[in-house]
Amino acid sequence: MALLKEIILENFMSYKYARIPLRPGLNIICGPNGAGKSSILLGLAVALGQSYTERSRRLGELVRRGESIGRVTVVFDNSPRNGSRPLPDFKSDQIVLSRYLRRDGTYWQELNNRSVLKGEVERLLQRLHLNPDNMLIIMHQNMIDLFGALDPPQRLQLVEEAVGMKNYREMILQAREKLSHTLSEEQAIKSMLERAQETLKHWEAEYQRLLRKRELQESKRRLELEHAWAKYQRREEEAAELKRKISDLKRELAEILQGLEAGTREEADLKEELGRLEFELDSAYQALILLERRRVEAETRAKLLEGLKLQGVERELERAKATLPEVDGEIEEKRSEVSRVKQLLSKRREEYVNCRVRLAVLEFRKGLVEGEVSTLQSDLR
Repeated sequence: MALLKEIILENFMSYKYARIPLRPGLNIICGPNGAGKSSILLGLAVALGQSYTERSRRLGELVRRGESIGRVTVVFDNSPRNGSRPLPDFKSDQIVLSRYLRRDGTYWQELNNRSVLKGEVERLLQRLHLNPDNMLIIMHQNMIDLFGALDPPQRLQLVEEAVGMKNYREMILQAREKLSHTLSEEQAIKSMLERAQETLKHWEAEYQRLLRKRELQESKRRLELEHAWAKYQRREEEAAELKRKISDLKRELAEILQGLEAGTREEADLKEELGRLEFELDSAYQALILLERRRVEAETRAKLLEGLKLQGVERELERAKATLPEVDGEIEEKRSEVSRVKQLLSKRREEYVNCRVRLAVLEFRKGLVEGEVSTLQSDLR
């Protein structure tokens, strides 16, 4: 049986927070009237799921004044004893059972920080041979009169349940009933034995059939073992095939990662070159605008000088006209440069887009391969 190790009260009646450790054997809690002794016992009863509250108070009234929620917790010692735990289903050294109470009267229970239903708590306490409604296990104030009013058989049942002998009584009663039934069958069996003498040959044939059945069962067992071994070998082959596929996929994944790394570097280089070409194109456009402006200024100057028809401006006019072919040549050269840079920029942009597409495809393939590797590894486990 798991021992009660500790009681914890939080916002319960007069307690803000209290921990009451318990030791094996007799534990005595003493103090003056109003110190909260009965509150500890009541907290234990409420934590174990008992519906009794002193003076018929509602559960919501047990929450400490000024608080909206309270909690009572009991801790059971589940450490191994003689090589086994009291409750082997729980792997921890202690089992924590808590009951939360709200001011509005609602409540719920948790077992090892997991919400549980009342039926599960009752099954746990039954395995611990702990019935909180048994007056000999938890006896509140003013309950001694109720116990005294019980008749002797009822008291005996409470005592047997409290000391863990309830199941023994049930087993004894069942054994008595079975014995009575067996005795009543004895006479019938005797008459059956007399009839069995007359049908001995029939049972001999049945015995031969039984031997044949055992022989067939042995053959079945042997064939089942062979079938299990064949299944094992097939599973081994499947596992080897899965490992081979995983190895191939990992190599493919490594190649994809290398491609991603190279593609990332290429993308960075192309992005840098695109920036440089865009800057170069912008500079060429600016220079072309300046040359166009010079050409317009030269044409305008030549037209003005030609329209003035003044003496002494012929040389200036010739110089202005001579400037036009030079500027036109520079403009044509700059336009060729702009065209070249635009073509190169368009080519690099296309290469950049293709690089981004390749990276996206590689990322997609990487996700597919990683997912397939994860699936195969899960199948392998």
